[in-house]
Amino acid sequence: MHAHLLVPVLVISSREERHLTMAFNSTNIDNVLYRLSLDSDYTSDQDIRRYLIDSFDEIKKTHPARNHIDRGWPAPSQIDDLLSESSGQFIYASAVVNFISSPYSHPPDQLEAVLESRSCRYSPSTPFEELDKLFFHIFSQVDKNIIDLSIRILGYIILKNITSTSLISSALDIPTTVIYTALAGLTSIIEFRDDHIVFRHASLLKFLLDVSRSKQYCISSVGNHDRKPLKNVEWKMMKGLLDRGRAQKNGNTKIQP
Repeated sequence: MHAHLLVPVLVISSREERHLTMAFNSTNIDNVLYRLSLDSDYTSDQDIRRYLIDSFDEIKKTHPARNHIDRGWPAPSQIDDLLSESSGQFIYASAVVNFISSPYSHPPDQLEAVLESRSCRYSPSTPFEELDKLFFHIFSQVDKNIIDLSIRILGYIILKNITSTSLISSALDIPTTVIYTALAGLTSIIEFRDDHIVFRHASLLKFLLDVSRSKQYCISSVGNHDRKPLKNVEWKMMKGLLDRGRAQKNGNTKIQP
C-alpha cells in the first residue's frame, strides 16, 4: 500500500480589512496563499446575473402572488440595471432579492420601487436595510477622533469629484499619510489604486448622500467638505493620537500608507 500525503486546504473569505491584509502579507505565510478578489479579478458579474435570474424564476414559481406575475418578468434591462448597481458584489443583489421576494408584497411592484427610488428611507421595509446596516457598522468602527476627517475626505470625492490623494491633500492642507490613516478603517468599502481613492460599491455613494440612511455619516452639499483646511497642529495632534494607539499594540510601528 502506498501512503498518500493529505494536504489540508483552508478557504478564508472576508472583506479586505486592513488588519487582516497586514496579517496575510506576512512573509511567513504569503508564499502558501492564493488570493482571489471577488471585486475585480473574478468574473462575479456572471455569477450575480445567474443568481438574479434563478432567484426571479424561483419567485415566479413559489410566491403567493405568482398568478399575478407576468411570465416575461423581469425584463432583461431590469436585470442589467440591478447588475450595474451591484458593482460586482453579492450583498446588494441578495438584499434586493430579499426585498422583492417578500410574501406580503407584489414582486414586480417591489422591483419597480428598487429601480425607481434607490434612495429609499432606512427602515425594515426598504431593499437597502441589510446593505445600510453593513455600511453603518463599518463607519461606526472608525476611531471617533478621526471620523469627521474621514467623512470630510469622502465629501471631496463625492461632491467635488476629486479622487486623487495628492489633490485632496492639497485641498485640505494635510499630508497624504493622514489621508491613508483617516481612511484605514474603511478599506473594506473603499480602495487605494495608485494615487486614487475608489469606492468598492456604487451604492455607498447613495448611502452617504441620504441622511435617512447614513444619519450622522451623511455628506451634504453644505457639509464637512467646505470647512476651512485643517491647521498643521490639528493633523499633528490626530496623527500623534493614532501613533500612540498603534504603538500600544504593535510597538513603535510607524503609520504606513
